[in-house]
Amino acid sequence: MALKWIPLYKKISDATCSAATIRRHRKEWIAAGLFETLEQICLDNYDRIVGRELDGVCTETCFVKAPYGDEVAGRSPVDRSKYGAKRPVMTDASAVLIGVVAAPANCND
Repeated sequence: MALKWIPLYKKISDATCSAATIRRHRKEWIAAGLFETLEQICLDNYDRIVGRELDGVCTETCFVKAPYGDEVAGRSPVDRSKYGAKRPVMTDASAVLIGVVAAPANCND
């Protein structure tokens, strides 16, 4: 699940917990699987309360250039083998996000 990190830590920081403290612990939370657990809890509760419509799942992929490469970049099959990445997104019939990943441009969806 995509999470806009910068606005998040600015919104939840206050006098008792600064934005710098939140940023410092971010990698620990990612390594511990906190965000994946939180994502699953949110999806389970949404499914319980509203109900996901999985009979109309939609996927879309966005290709982005990565001229200097990065940890997920790969040679693009559609852009003369230049480095790039793609971001496949999957939603249910109500446009509720089911999943999103970052992958090399040369991987299958």
